[in-house]
Amino acid sequence: MRQARGTGHDARPPLALVRRGCRARDPRSCLVLGDLLAHGMAGRRDLPAALGAYLRACDGGLRGACVAGARSARGATARHLRARACRLGDRASCAAGAP
Repeated sequence: MRQARGTGHDARPPLALVRRGCRARDPRSCLVLGDLLAHGMAGRRDLPAALGAYLRACDGGLRGACVAGARSARGATARHLRARACRLGDRASCAAGAP
């Protein structure tokens, strides 16, 4: 059984649930999926997949996903995410040069 780091619990069932929710376009599920993948809490870290999940959550209007994704991204993708976070009210993203 694979355990989520520091919890003593199997991370696979929640991973399957949030994947399903994200595929169904639930932004909160996408944010949680991004966090699980980015931090390796459900196996190996998968930063490209985490970024994809953060993008879907950000497109769904979750400011925190935009911020988390911008930290993981580079170039135009990072700028897009910071700009979206700024439009959603994240002052730090606005200060970082988002249009």
